[in-house]
Amino acid sequence: MGNAIRVLLVDDDTAVADLTATHLERASDRIETVVETCPGAGLDRVAGDDRPDCVVSDYDMPEMNGLDLLASVREVAPELPFILFTGKGSEEIASEAISAGVTDYLQKETGTEQYEVLANRIENAVAQYRAQKEAQKADEQIRRIFERITDAFFALDDDWRFRYVNERAADFFDRDPEDLEGTRLHDAFPDVIGNDFYEAYETALETQEPTTVEAKSELRPGCWIESRVYPSEDGLSVYFRNVTERKEAQLELRETKQKIEALHNVAARAVACTTEQDIYDLAIEAAEEILAFDLSVVDKVEDDELVPQAVSKGIPSDGYYDTTPVDTEENLAARSYRQNESTLVRDVRETDVVPAESEYRSVLTVPIGEFGVFQAVSREPDEFDEDDRELTELLAAHLTEALARVQSESELRAERDRFAALFENVPNAVVRYRLDGDEAIGKSVNPAFEDMFGWGEAEIVGESVDEYILPDEKEREGKTLNKQVSSGNRVEGEEVHRITRDGGRDFLLHTAPAGDGEGDEAFAIYVDITDQKERERKLARQNERLEEFASVISHDLRNPLNVAKGRYDLLAEAVDSEHLEPLGRS
Repeated sequence: MGNAIRVLLVDDDTAVADLTATHLERASDRIETVVETCPGAGLDRVAGDDRPDCVVSDYDMPEMNGLDLLASVREVAPELPFILFTGKGSEEIASEAISAGVTDYLQKETGTEQYEVLANRIENAVAQYRAQKEAQKADEQIRRIFERITDAFFALDDDWRFRYVNERAADFFDRDPEDLEGTRLHDAFPDVIGNDFYEAYETALETQEPTTVEAKSELRPGCWIESRVYPSEDGLSVYFRNVTERKEAQLELRETKQKIEALHNVAARAVACTTEQDIYDLAIEAAEEILAFDLSVVDKVEDDELVPQAVSKGIPSDGYYDTTPVDTEENLAARSYRQNESTLVRDVRETDVVPAESEYRSVLTVPIGEFGVFQAVSREPDEFDEDDRELTELLAAHLTEALARVQSESELRAERDRFAALFENVPNAVVRYRLDGDEAIGKSVNPAFEDMFGWGEAEIVGESVDEYILPDEKEREGKTLNKQVSSGNRVEGEEVHRITRDGGRDFLLHTAPAGDGEGDEAFAIYVDITDQKERERKLARQNERLEEFASVISHDLRNPLNVAKGRYDLLAEAVDSEHLEPLGRS
């Protein structure tokens, strides 16, 4: 992701480092963390090819402390954001850190709010760092422009007469060098007296100090000249160059920087938007006020069609399409969306594009991720350039991020609403709690819990749930289950016995993580199986009585049968009859 922030966490305590990494990534979906428990390994990452965007370091570490690591990082990357995040802070350490060039200093505290503060500090520091890099890049471009400019030169004696004029200077003056040499400056160019250049020449002669002056030329209206003046006892040597291109570039760069800053402010404003329509309206406002686009529209993709959501005031109601299928070939907005790339058309009459109005000549189209398209049009050709494209792409990137956030928040709210309804209406008793060590501290309960256990939410919230519902003899069992949940494991259908206001009852216990990133929180769901257990006990008692009855019957029958068999054996010995064998089998 283009806006991702790679953060290197350096802390010799692995558990603290991992906890910090987890909370930072929860606090900002832009932050990606890498953990190093060894400061030396962290320094290697900074010195390597895959340099992080920010370093967050503990102070008290065995190999080298945070200030030593800061000093080493500054040798490799002087401007890289470095935040000291320590649990052993002091005014002395803070002062040393600031003197050493630390970007920010935070002291570790309890609670999760500190990680949101840290994430915000990281985002701000990296944003400033990246802005500085962009400014340096722009300054580098300006320096390259300087290198391509060669100087004009002329020399004056102490009586202000031209002693020498090179060809470039003569071309600028639109005079032959021979005509100027021997002529006084103010005779050749009377209007020069009193202007910025003349005053700089006078000052240099009087002080015998070199000077540089930059001003607009009166000989060439609209032309900016940079003049470097070197005095001597017998006159002046003057080098000058046309810096109009540089000045215009500076002005353009200043304007571009101002627009970029304004667009970043739009991104900040977009954070406050709660609906997609708010973002679409903000996009048109930014296009008009920052980019100076008079005719703009934002389309949203709905059912494979581009549907206008916000339109500039300058576009009449019949001056744009109602809807546009995304598979329309001759439509720039549809084409740009399908290809997921921006399009700059300087004159639509030289293309196969069919504009919404025949008067539209130039078009700039930029996709807004998967959400839709931004399009600016003009009735004049060549109205947009590459700078406009890049700035609009920056705006579209901010819009994409904002729309994704609003969509995600909307889905999350819907999910929370569904879960809240389920929580309130589920027939089983449910308690939400946070783990404090091996204690389950209540946060909320549903109505079924209040009905089943007889304890109201006001009584449970902030208190140990086990103190209310766990039998004394089950204390070890309760702590074991809490540790199981704290380690990230679920409890699935554990048969437990708990106390209600009306006495003990049997339950099947299920747990599930709360899932909102606020620490070790979970839900406990109690399914009442008391009646089922009672039926099982009754059935067991019935089975026991049946087995006892069968045993008695078996014993009562066994004695007469033994007597009968004995008499049969005696009869068989005394009588020989064919009827005895069937009787024996019986």
